[in-house]
Amino acid sequence: SHMIPTYTGFFREPNIAEFSHSLAPEMARQLGSCLLIAEVGCSSGQETWSMSSALLANGVDHHIDAFDTNDEALRQVAGPYDTLKVESLRRIQEDSDYPAGCLSHFVVSSTVSVESSYKAQIRPSRALQLHASFQRRDIIEEPLAPERYHAAVVNNVLFHYSRTYRNELMQHTVDGLQPGGVLMVEDFSRKRNQDYLLWRLQMPQQFGLRAIKNSQQDLPTIFTKLPAKSA
Repeated sequence: SHMIPTYTGFFREPNIAEFSHSLAPEMARQLGSCLLIAEVGCSSGQETWSMSSALLANGVDHHIDAFDTNDEALRQVAGPYDTLKVESLRRIQEDSDYPAGCLSHFVVSSTVSVESSYKAQIRPSRALQLHASFQRRDIIEEPLAPERYHAAVVNNVLFHYSRTYRNELMQHTVDGLQPGGVLMVEDFSRKRNQDYLLWRLQMPQQFGLRAIKNSQQDLPTIFTKLPAKSA
């Protein structure tokens, strides 16, 4: 399988915050049912729970199918997570674009002293855990079911792959989206690799996407899947 680094964190993705409050509520209203979301490269789950808590804070019923290839990371998805003290984590959430109330969907399990600083162990609440499931799955080898999902997230994943594998992963992800579905792509390290930057600029045309949101970044990070061209 194709392994990637597992660095992750809570409330750090502007495109997920943007999707949760400006796109998902209207999508759910028009759909009239639960939003199905695929997350490719979920690591140990912090970003999955951040997205889920933001969607709940905005009144959006949803379920996230979260996939990764790292067994060690997947064993940690229910927490508890060692993080900054709760007050610091709350400031991170408040300083981000994530809605107020996200932290109410987490449980603080303990507070311990570590070298004169305080760290909290938090875990997603039982209610929050109902909105996501995790699976070991390599999307390159096991593509998503065709047109199953209303939205998909591929954040901080694609730049780890060669162009060949990157194209396969992106095609399999886009194929899993319904026409008009939303794709979120963010990559903190894109400026380190000019080949990747060029690929990102060409990505919408190559995969039948249209940029719809910029999330205050220099490259678009939210796209919609265009309908297939008729023959």
